[in-house]
Amino acid sequence: MAEVKKGFTLVELVMVIIVTAIMAVVIMVAINNALRAIQFNAATEKLVSDLRYAQAMASGNGKWYGVAFEADPTNRYSIYLLNGTSESLAENPAHLGQTLVVNLGEQFGTLISDISIEGGGTVVEINPLGVPYTDKFGYIISQESYVTISKDGQTRRIFFTPESGRIYSQ
Repeated sequence: MAEVKKGFTLVELVMVIIVTAIMAVVIMVAINNALRAIQFNAATEKLVSDLRYAQAMASGNGKWYGVAFEADPTNRYSIYLLNGTSESLAENPAHLGQTLVVNLGEQFGTLISDISIEGGGTVVEINPLGVPYTDKFGYIISQESYVTISKDGQTRRIFFTPESGRIYSQ
């Protein structure tokens, strides 16, 4: 009677290694895509919450606040307080002692790809009632304005609604 050898052949072992490698690559791609989507969602939520923060500060303090956007390649926005005719950067509530200037490109790898604010400006200023203006001495925003952010082919718009000042993403 012939002795039966137990074990794996070299072909079986190579096949297992190849299948494992393919699965690892597929999983890595899926994880990378998920992380990019998470970063993009985080950038969107950060921008929306900072805009709502500026609106809340304007209403709560009875003062004008503004948001200045800088599109690609700078990809940042800053929130500031209007003191009469001068401006001072607002303090970052998450990092006391620092100003509220956010670079979406550095923090999230996200671009500010389009700024469509009525009148062609890059600034929205918010009065103490929370209503968005093109600037403190300018006009109330009378049509829906937005900022578009993008990452890896995905885009989202953050809208400013006239009169009510509602801020939302879509």
